[in-house]
Amino acid sequence: MVETLRGVPGAASGAFPAWTTVAEARAERGNEVGVWNALTNALIAFVALPDLPPGMADAMTPLTAYPIESPREGVRGPARVHGPAIARATIELLRAFESGRTLDSADRLLAIAGGVAAAFDASLALPFVPPAVSMYEKELGTDDPRLIAALWRAGRMFADGGDPESATRTMEKALSLAPESLGGTFPEDHFSHAGVLSLAYASLDRWADMARIRRADCEHRAAEPRRDRLGLAACRLGLARALTFAGDPNGALEVVASVPSLLEGRGDDADAACLKSRLAHDRALALAFAGDGAGAVTVLDNERATCDGKRSLALAYGPMLRAIEGVVRGAAGQRERAEQAFAESLPTLMTSSQAALHRPLFRRAASMYESWGRADKAAELRAFLTENSAP
Repeated sequence: MVETLRGVPGAASGAFPAWTTVAEARAERGNEVGVWNALTNALIAFVALPDLPPGMADAMTPLTAYPIESPREGVRGPARVHGPAIARATIELLRAFESGRTLDSADRLLAIAGGVAAAFDASLALPFVPPAVSMYEKELGTDDPRLIAALWRAGRMFADGGDPESATRTMEKALSLAPESLGGTFPEDHFSHAGVLSLAYASLDRWADMARIRRADCEHRAAEPRRDRLGLAACRLGLARALTFAGDPNGALEVVASVPSLLEGRGDDADAACLKSRLAHDRALALAFAGDGAGAVTVLDNERATCDGKRSLALAYGPMLRAIEGVVRGAAGQRERAEQAFAESLPTLMTSSQAALHRPLFRRAASMYESWGRADKAAELRAFLTENSAP
């Protein structure tokens, strides 16, 4: 039907406003399925309009394929919850576009993208993002904070949708226009701009770029008038990890050496305890990657001997830190303890939403398994890395 109408002058000029009126009437009666069906017809009419901005017609088309009453198990519930919001945003988009309000149209496209991501899958939201970005860039000056915020938001959507290339490109553009925006956060969940961009670079195995972003974030945090010492300590440990994975473990050790002074006077409250465990493990990891397996395992043994039960049980044996312990003990020739640490950590890390951050640990573990004659375990890890590599 879309192809039949597309390119026929005036064929849909009165169709989509009529269907949005039907959708609103059905919404007032609480008829969610009726709303969605009406909007499906409105969208089919809408994409047939001439002179749409580049990409907008293609962006709207996927929305018609996922009705609220989807029979797929696990989709129906979220779709029912978020369907009305998508419906409202779609009605507002059609009216904004009809009246020539480009910025409102861009806002509504991103709102639809967010709804589709929540109702179905983040990857299905991706077609809505590029036309919205194009609209913002057309209408807003490069120094307009609304453009900067839109670029960060779009970059986050690309990252969540599995397109780290577009994510890093979009967020780096925001950063080039407003370097200070690196210290910002996303309002919906308070994740930091630097953290999301770093994870996107990790997905691409671009550890040097990740280290660059982490270093800039550290500098920003250090320059704040009311410096958050724990936040800066965590940021420096993130930088150290990135440097280790980028092939500069000696640089990582220099960064790690600057962290203890930030933790002085904090005792062993939960936050400080976590950072102290991370500090010991990141120092040990850098030593292991530098070829000093004996020194690395000494650092970990000292951590075990000096930390209290809370740090030992709740923190030091978390999946990420246990995987690091496996790498360290393997580098020191402690095969049995390394295999035990891997068995207790890698399966959990492989299902983590941030598995990309641990990719070098998986690679090092695979190499160790191969050296121990465990080709099955090595193959399992390498298959996981291949399946989860960036497109």
